Order: sequence, then structure tokens, then C-alpha cells
Amino acid sequence: MSLKSFLIAIVIMLAISTSWYAYKTYSFTKLSGNYKILTNDQKMAINLGKSQLPSTVRLNPVNGSSLKPNLAEELRKNPYTLLVIFEPTSCGSCLGEFTLYNSLKSDRDTPVIGISSMKDQKELETYIRNAKLNIPVYQDSLAFVGAFLQPAAVPAKVLVDSEGKIKWVDYVRENQEDQNIFAGFLSWYVQR
Repeated sequence: MSLKSFLIAIVIMLAISTSWYAYKTYSFTKLSGNYKILTNDQKMAINLGKSQLPSTVRLNPVNGSSLKPNLAEELRKNPYTLLVIFEPTSCGSCLGEFTLYNSLKSDRDTPVIGISSMKDQKELETYIRNAKLNIPVYQDSLAFVGAFLQPAAVPAKVLVDSEGKIKWVDYVRENQEDQNIFAGFLSWYVQR
């Protein structure tokens, strides 16, 4: 085998393994003019780009946040908002996501708002403090938002526009590299 053939074989093998990794890890799909990013084995019960959060949703702001009780009012303030649907957990990967949410809150023009259906407000506030989650949080004690979105897993990141239309959904990123890819995709999406 010549050196040229050997190098070509190496390049082809690298291209195949890289594209397999990208396919296996991330799926970018165009739906109704909107992009979603999620791992291949995750699905949502909503129709991206068409499903819209009802404008009458009222939630309880917790942890001293300045959120308005009407979610639609809060969403109208910005072109996009990243909603983080979460439940108290001790899952290491899930808790690792909190660092991502905190950095997105401070580094981006897109607000990040947490939503939890935990019923006890004091327990929720204690959990937020202990987990060092520094984003404003709504308590959805009736689990209305979660029931509407029906995420395949939590925490789920849901990008909505100012009208409450769901643009795309993403789930837990297990390592820093994946979180950086997500942050880059978010930045690209909201600035295009």
C-alpha cells in the first residue's frame, strides 16, 4: 500500500468516525422553519414551531425573583427565553447542568428561567440554594407547564419565543464539551 493510499484511508476513517459521533450525539432537524437540537433517542409530545404555551399560565415566582406571575408577560420582554424544566435531584449530570444554566444567564441576552413543579416552596428554595442555581425560578405546583410540554426527561431546556411558541428542546448534557456545543448552538440560533 502506498503512502498516499494509506493517508487517504486514514482521512476516510476519521471522517466516518467524526460524522458517526456527530450523528449519534446530536440531531439538528428543521421543522416548520425552526431548528431543534436533541439526542436521537429523545422525543417530545409537542409540535415544534406550532405548539404554544397558553397565555393564561400563572406561576409562583420563588427565591426572591422579580418574575411576573403571568408567564406570557415575562416571555414578551425578550425575543427568546430559555425555560429550564427541572425537579430536585441528586443526579450528578443533572446538577452539572446547573453550572451551564448559571453561565447562560450571565453570558447571554437570552434570559434563562427555571420552572419546577415541587409543591413545597420552602423545600424548593432550599434546594435552589443548596444546588447553587442562580437563575430566577417559578414554582409550578400544579405541574401545568410540565403536563403541557411532557418532556421525555428532566431537566429539559425549552427555547420559546416572545409569543410562547416552542422553538426547540434539549436535555441533559453530560460533559463540559457537550454543554459548550449547546451554548454555541443557542447563541447562533438567537442571533441569526
